[in-house]
Amino acid sequence: MNRPWFYMVGMMILLLVLIVVSLCMGIIPISASDFLHLTEEQERILYFIRLPRIFSGYFYWYGFWPLRGAVIQGVFGNPLADPGIMGVVSGASTGAVIAVALGLSSVSAYYMPSFAFIGALTALGITMLLSWYKGRMDPRILLLAGVAISMLLGALTSGILTLMNEYRLKEFLFWMVGSLEYRRWDHVAIALPTIAVGTAIIIALSKHLNILVMGEVEARAVGMNTNRYRMIFLLLSAMMTAISVCVGGSIGFVGLVVPHMVRLLVGPDHRLVIPASALGGACFCVVVRYIGENLIPSCGYTSGHYDGLIRNAIFLIPITSFESERRFSMSDVVLRLEQVSVYRDGQPIVQDVTKDFYKGECIGIIGANGNGKTTLLKAIRQLLPYEGHIYGNGQDLAETVGYVYC
Repeated sequence: MNRPWFYMVGMMILLLVLIVVSLCMGIIPISASDFLHLTEEQERILYFIRLPRIFSGYFYWYGFWPLRGAVIQGVFGNPLADPGIMGVVSGASTGAVIAVALGLSSVSAYYMPSFAFIGALTALGITMLLSWYKGRMDPRILLLAGVAISMLLGALTSGILTLMNEYRLKEFLFWMVGSLEYRRWDHVAIALPTIAVGTAIIIALSKHLNILVMGEVEARAVGMNTNRYRMIFLLLSAMMTAISVCVGGSIGFVGLVVPHMVRLLVGPDHRLVIPASALGGACFCVVVRYIGENLIPSCGYTSGHYDGLIRNAIFLIPITSFESERRFSMSDVVLRLEQVSVYRDGQPIVQDVTKDFYKGECIGIIGANGNGKTTLLKAIRQLLPYEGHIYGNGQDLAETVGYVYC
């Protein structure tokens, strides 16, 4: 078993163990031996409280939020992108605050999620409409439009909040910070169809995301319809984000950070990053909730508060640990190009190429005929004269001629 799959199986096992621990812990603890002879009270606690909380929270809310974060980062090619970047979260918040302001949330539990879902899709539609230019969707305009729509809807939400009474204001704020409390099977039923179908399609198309993340020009060079696949990924991610926000509120940090932490374990391949992000997000949720409930007990904090207080400390671990040094250390650079240029008849074929190739990386060179792909490879193999420096395993290849395997 190679290393990425070893980590994947390890996260699956860890998640199962954490789920069992989560079922056992609480105000009324249930030991493992009690599962053989559950009392009526324990059955009700497990079936009506803890199991719905696990399904609606750990899987839909925490688990699949990082999955969508990995997709959005791949589509935009931006490591700082998260599921709420297209205005979906702000749209859902606006829809929810309208439902609360009208008093509909106290009539039925379905009104607030319904209004939040409509608001999220409306914001997504406006964002995508603004980014459509000359028959294609420009990722840069989409990013800017998402930020603008988020700010606009945020101002609208704040204005509505100033007109609400104290009771309704607290109701909305409790929903906005995100919570796993009071989740019922109704919430599971609301989220299950969209989450299940969306996740299956994204995993099936994850190999296309590997191409899309290389860039617009490179993806089109291999015959990919970038508009179609970008639209599919964005719509699926937005709909899943909308339904998750409806069920449990907003908690965007895990969608930004967990995919980066997972890539340190399984690599950049989205066929592994996407399912691993879901598993890692769910594990992250259980750990954060356990730490929060044990370190800050009985203070009225929700899961969103626990996440906000603990997540930064957890995020600093991979930044300050050995991984930062390992990734950028010379010992792992097996091939380095420094200002490499190749000329033919005085004309530059390859000019000022600087690139580090790390151990374990898979590198593809894509371009039209005549762009210098073969010329660069021949220069690396010392078959053509060049300017600059090419180092293999720390040694200048101009002095030590040989083949380089990355």
